[in-house]
Amino acid sequence: MMHLPDWRDASNYPNEMSFKEEDLLIDDPLHTSKAWAWQFLRRNPQFVMDSDAAFLSGSQNEKSKVAMQYGLSFLLNYKTVFPTVVPFSNTFALRTLSKTHHSKQVSDLQPYEIGLVFDLRFPIATQLNLAKAQYEEEKRKLNDSATLLIDPSRKRPIVFQRYLRVLDGRSQGASNHEIASCMIDEGLYIVRLDEGQNGDEQAAQDHHRAKQLILHGYRHLAYS
Repeated sequence: MMHLPDWRDASNYPNEMSFKEEDLLIDDPLHTSKAWAWQFLRRNPQFVMDSDAAFLSGSQNEKSKVAMQYGLSFLLNYKTVFPTVVPFSNTFALRTLSKTHHSKQVSDLQPYEIGLVFDLRFPIATQLNLAKAQYEEEKRKLNDSATLLIDPSRKRPIVFQRYLRVLDGRSQGASNHEIASCMIDEGLYIVRLDEGQNGDEQAAQDHHRAKQLILHGYRHLAYS
């Protein structure tokens, strides 16, 4: 099991300075997105169980199977907080084209359609795995408005840090009210008591969005 930090102390969590390019062993323009995605994936209970089983088996095949299942190029121990190589599969080999893509060739795409570009310089197997993951994520985005949590206005370190703290708080038995009180004290939640707002609803919304990230939204975050 993963040791969870004290959610009340923001200094226990990553921030905008935590993922510096010079700290990585590879040049990856998506390193920040992948690093944040890893923080959510490593809190996925099913990933934790599958990883434990794979490492316990000692089988490289089992480790590779679990890694592929979760979109990783290799299986990294979830206890690793700040990996020097964030192991999400190569995303340079696959681009997603949508209605908003600046290309005449995709101008006829419907809102429920996407186009994928494959790179001949990379293995087809890797790209097909990424295509499947992208298809599943785009389908979820179409059917579940909650996946809009990755829109640019919410893709900020302070928001991701808050989501992680809410996740850990709830995992440690804290109520929405207790979490909201802490966030209000730190100025992270703005409430209007005269309108009956006490922050509880915002804590519940944060928890819902954070759960979406640990279950499947981390893939989209890593590739964005």
